[in-house]
Amino acid sequence: MKTKHIIITAITLFIGCGLFTACEQEIEFKGKITEPMLVVNGFLTPDSLIKVHLSESHFFTTPSSQFKNIENAEVSILYENGSEEVLRYTTDGYYQGNNTPTPGEKIKIKVLSSGYEQIETSTDIKEKISLTSVEAGNYRVNKSASLMYITNNKYDTIGINHNCFVDVNLKFSDPGGIQNYYRLVLNITEYYSGGTIQTRPAYFYVKDALAGSQMDLLDFEGGIEPYNEFADDLYDGKDFSLRIPINYYSYYESKQQPNPDGMYYNPYSDPEEEEEELIRIELTAKLQSISRDYYLYLKTRSEAEASSDFGGLFSEPIQIYSNVKGGLGILGSYNSSNRTISLNIPEK
Repeated sequence: MKTKHIIITAITLFIGCGLFTACEQEIEFKGKITEPMLVVNGFLTPDSLIKVHLSESHFFTTPSSQFKNIENAEVSILYENGSEEVLRYTTDGYYQGNNTPTPGEKIKIKVLSSGYEQIETSTDIKEKISLTSVEAGNYRVNKSASLMYITNNKYDTIGINHNCFVDVNLKFSDPGGIQNYYRLVLNITEYYSGGTIQTRPAYFYVKDALAGSQMDLLDFEGGIEPYNEFADDLYDGKDFSLRIPINYYSYYESKQQPNPDGMYYNPYSDPEEEEEELIRIELTAKLQSISRDYYLYLKTRSEAEASSDFGGLFSEPIQIYSNVKGGLGILGSYNSSNRTISLNIPEK
């Protein structure tokens, strides 16, 4: 039995080494190279003028990662009332109209460009689903010293890091009788006494929030949703609550001052320099009611990105969703309900 165990172990090690041994071999592509196609991308919202981007696709064997912008196309919008508008070219492949879309209407876009097949796409403009409340609770802070190696094998404090945790509680009512799709976006904005304003996203996974909500039976196939999109399959027509734990950071720099052993706190700071003071922190929650096409695009894109993280070794290629006839790309829509609340500023 011992001999057999040694042989099996040796075979296992051999196979493992073979899997992780780097080898490179050029294989000639003998398939059919497809001709370039028009690519249209746009996400329409009642808050902005209609705008889409046009580019040219290229085959995966093309060495360049840059896509050619299309500057000489005729891009038309067909509204449900029968009227038509030709978008004007602006810059970098973008075409823009003079109108904002109306919630509830369907917009169709047609593109003509010399040397390419005519393409068409359409999307429904979504109604706004309002956030009924956004509140912050269960606030807590972890403080830690920011240390710098100085001399004589000693460290000195140059500042204090504040890692702040807070639960964001959101509520909204889902309209009943229709399929709805959502995307949730959270941003943190810091305001400083000198006029500096910094905005950054708050990172979270809506799948975790859904699993911990009143709908405990939610079970999504696949991995995480980095774009935080979700559907109302299990709570159609219900009031819904989400509790989302987020964290944010603040840093307070120590000024020069002697300590008992003659060293200094933060010897690299200027004691006469006036530091900007953090005076306000805000969290903005955006509940986007998104079109089905936008939802499918985000979901398949996140799955494709997750697959590529492992080099595609253990999964089939995932096709990113497109709703463009005769070409490639995505035309979707969203309508955003925004609420902003204040967050606690950590004490020095």
